Amino acid sequence: MTEALNEIPGGLWTLGAAFLTAVSSVAVAVTPRRLEAREQIRQRYAATTEVLASWIELPYRIARRTSDQPGTLQQLAETAHDLQERTANTQAWVAADSRTLGYLYVRVVTVVRDKSGTAAHESWARPHVATPEGMNVGQLVSEQHELDELLTAWTCLAGIRIGWSRLLLLLPKRLLLAGEWNKCARVATLLNRLERKNG
Repeated sequence: MTEALNEIPGGLWTLGAAFLTAVSSVAVAVTPRRLEAREQIRQRYAATTEVLASWIELPYRIARRTSDQPGTLQQLAETAHDLQERTANTQAWVAADSRTLGYLYVRVVTVVRDKSGTAAHESWARPHVATPEGMNVGQLVSEQHELDELLTAWTCLAGIRIGWSRLLLLLPKRLLLAGEWNKCARVATLLNRLERKNG
């Protein structure tokens, strides 16, 4: 065996060592970039959940306003405008990242905005809060529990975009959304229930 190894030309040893060095250098260079890209994707999907939570919270902010002065109203209006811009940004990003998740996210946003929009309209009709007790506004958004469940399901679903489970997203949309066998189906089931109530 030793004799066979001794018969290998020196240039081949050098070439093999250079190849291994190159492969390890590429691995060392690529791994941090992949981890960084994965972290950026995770942060972008976290932002999608934050946007949904902000829509659900908006009617409560309006109902808990402490004044009807122009400055307070302008601040709330700017909050709503900022939320609309963030929503458009997250919808575009998710659609570019994954057609299936983009399709579901548009539906999730539509349901959440419809429910919170109705509640926000009703909250504007309420008088501003003048006492600490007035901050207890009760439940303003209809189907709050189902919206919270939808938000949780979306957060779990967005998690499949990171890690090996992202390969599920390569399945055709009709297969991915059929049945109760995965997180996409859970979001779709909740959406169907809420959309039927809206219709």
